[in-house]
Amino acid sequence: MQKLIYFFNLDRSIFKPRGFSSLAEIVLIMGILAIIFSIGVISLPRIQQSADVGAVTDTFLADFRDQQFKAMTGDTQLGTPADYYGIHFDTNSYTLFKDTWSPSDPENFTINLPPSIEVSTTFDYLGEKLIYFSKGSGEIANYNPEHTITFLDVSTKVQKTIHLDKSGAYSIN
Repeated sequence: MQKLIYFFNLDRSIFKPRGFSSLAEIVLIMGILAIIFSIGVISLPRIQQSADVGAVTDTFLADFRDQQFKAMTGDTQLGTPADYYGIHFDTNSYTLFKDTWSPSDPENFTINLPPSIEVSTTFDYLGEKLIYFSKGSGEIANYNPEHTITFLDVSTKVQKTIHLDKSGAYSIN
């Protein structure tokens, strides 16, 4: 039996209960935890900002589809039927409108973007940055294959670019 205990090293101090850890061990563990925590804190804002661009793009696409659907169905919005529905772009917002674009129209609905997000587009109609949807078909009336819409987070340079076809189908890069 004595040989068996010696062979398996069961009598050594590693199997005996120990008292408190030494100060050096505690400081080492606290240092490792501090490093792991700081890496997590440094990475967290980038994840949040990247998610913001994706969320803004998703919200815009839902509004885009809604305006297109209104043009196709002739939605009156408790008023007269519109010939066009559209979206007007500013740097930090976009506005949903019907018929012709007028910044002072009380029926416009403006969506303000988060402070770090900017939108730009190559869509242009008479010097204004906007998209028109045709009544009945819902096609983009001022379509050009080169036109894009880009959402950019100016602090991280993360961007999403939307490419559209005439029917309103899109791809995102």
